[in-house]
Amino acid sequence: MVDTVLTDQSLTRMKRLIRGAKYDYMEFFSPDIVMYHDDFLGAARQDITAGDVQNAPWFTELISTGGTLGAILADEPNGAMRFVTGATDNSGVDLKMGLMFRGDLNCAVEARVKASAVTTIKFEVGFTDTLTADGIVNSPTVATPTYTAADGFCWLGDTDQDTQVRGYGVKATVGATIVQPGAGVGILATTYMTYGCGAVDDNIRYWIKDASGNVIWDNIVHGTVGYQANGVTKTVKLTPYIMAQNRAVSASRNFDIDYVRVWQRRA
Repeated sequence: MVDTVLTDQSLTRMKRLIRGAKYDYMEFFSPDIVMYHDDFLGAARQDITAGDVQNAPWFTELISTGGTLGAILADEPNGAMRFVTGATDNSGVDLKMGLMFRGDLNCAVEARVKASAVTTIKFEVGFTDTLTADGIVNSPTVATPTYTAADGFCWLGDTDQDTQVRGYGVKATVGATIVQPGAGVGILATTYMTYGCGAVDDNIRYWIKDASGNVIWDNIVHGTVGYQANGVTKTVKLTPYIMAQNRAVSASRNFDIDYVRVWQRRA
């Protein structure tokens, strides 16, 4: 059964992707690549402080008050971690690692996630330069965004604005031109989507996969401007970052993470 799955699905897809595409998964088998993948099959992560980051691959923290720390779902097929935002305006949860990644090492992250609703929720998947501040983007208003991070980049969806997702980058406190896939590529309730982004020095690539793992949008393949220029300072140390936040005094939202994969060149 395992051989059939690998032959019919994984290897076929891998061969297709190797032919010049971004997502060359064979590279993960090379010692020249630093890679961490988590399917969240183990025990729930604890509320580890930023000072104790060396003691665990991830640490999860509350944003404001009212949320529930990320925890592994019991008996969930394939494993998953769930954030519960809480019903307080701007309450939520985030997940970080350590400041071990850089743009000049071509750091990249992707996470397969789903929200329980497409109302009153904000989420981010990307990298940030801080272990203490909440969020990469403070206000995602397209015309005049403001940033919490001095350096970082992410996919962001915020229903205070609309149900679309966009790619935001900030380099030394200066925001980059926002990547906008447009209509049809947005937040989907109760449906897993994979959001990925990665740096080539200070240029950022963004991609999205559907529930079956098919790439449905990529700013190099489907976009009109190529890489997002000046999306991060390439030498600044970054941590992978995932967050979900409630956007009103209303029903709490669940935000499930099926897996996270983060990688970069060793040198």
